[in-house]
Amino acid sequence: MAWIKRNLVFVIGMAAGLLLTGYCAWLFTRDLAKNSTVDNDLQEATRKFDDLANNPKVPEPSQENIQRAIEESNQVKQLVDQLHTAFPPFPAVPKLDVKGFSEHLETTLFDLRTRATNAGVSLPDDFAFAFTEQRGKLNYPLECIPLWLQQLAEINSLCDILYRAKINSLLVLRRVSISSSNDLIITSSDRLDSQIATTPFGTATPYKIEIKCFSKDLAAVLDGLARCSHCFVVKNIVVRPAGPRTLDQAVQEADEEGAPPLPSPPGDPPLLGTGRVSSAAREAALKKYNAQVMAYQRALDALTQWRNSRPGGGGPVTVEREQLLYITISLDEDKFK
Repeated sequence: MAWIKRNLVFVIGMAAGLLLTGYCAWLFTRDLAKNSTVDNDLQEATRKFDDLANNPKVPEPSQENIQRAIEESNQVKQLVDQLHTAFPPFPAVPKLDVKGFSEHLETTLFDLRTRATNAGVSLPDDFAFAFTEQRGKLNYPLECIPLWLQQLAEINSLCDILYRAKINSLLVLRRVSISSSNDLIITSSDRLDSQIATTPFGTATPYKIEIKCFSKDLAAVLDGLARCSHCFVVKNIVVRPAGPRTLDQAVQEADEEGAPPLPSPPGDPPLLGTGRVSSAAREAALKKYNAQVMAYQRALDALTQWRNSRPGGGGPVTVEREQLLYITISLDEDKFK
C-alpha cells in the first residue's frame, strides 16, 4: 500500500493504459466483425451477379435493354395513373374519437338498413353489416378506428350496388379482421378468414357476400360492380338453387300463360297428433288430403294437354324457368397508390 502511495501516478497511468488497450481491442474486434459481414455481402452479391451474367434468359445490361426497361417502367406508371383516374379512391376518412366512431357506426348501420327497406331488400334480424361485435362498445382501440371507417365506406358502396340491383335478400356479409389482437370480430357470420393483401400498386381488401336473387338481378349486380367508380374485383361466384319449385309457383306460371284456372294447391299434409284423434279420423283426414293432391295432379295433367292442343304444337315452349338463386360472391376492393 505504501508503494502504491509513493508511485500513485505510475499506477494510475498503468490502469489507464490497460483500459485504453481493452477499448482498442474491442474496437478492433467490432471492426473485424463488420469487415466479415461486408465481405459476406460482397461474396453474395458477386454470386448473384455471376448467376445473372451466366443465365441465358436474362438480357444483357446493354444500353438498348436499359432504355427498354426505362420505357416499360414509364408505361407501368402511366397505367397506374389511368387506374387512379378510372377508379378514384374513397374520400379521406374523418378523424373520430371513440364516441364519434360509435355514433358514426350506428348512423351508418341505420342508414344501410333503411335503404335496404326502401329498395325491397330483406335482411336478417338485427343485421350489422359485419360490425356486430363493434356495436354498443364503450371503448375502441384508436388505431383500428381509421381502418374501420375505411371498411364502412367500402361496405356502403357495395350495398348501394346490391340495392340498385333489387336483389331479394342480403343474408351474409363478411370482412377481414384488420388486427389480430384489437379487431373484435368474433361472430362467425362476420369473419372472413383472409387478410388485406399489399402489392406494389396498392392494397386489396377482401369481402364475401351471400345473397338471394334471380339471374337477372345477379347480372345487374355484376354490371354495377363493373361500372362502379371504385375498383371491385370479383374473384369467385358460387350459384345454387335457393329452393325447389313450389306448387304456388306452378299456379302462377299457369295463370301468366292464360291457361284454364287451376284449383288451389292442397297445401301441407295435416298434422294429427296421437291425442284424442282416433285412428279412423286420422285415416279419413289423410285420405281427404290425398284426394286433393290427386285432383290437383289431374288438373296439372289437363293443363299439359291444353298446352299440347294449342295451335302450332302447343305454342311457345318454356325451355328454362326463372327460379330464386342462392349466390356467394367473393371480391376484393382494390386501392391504388
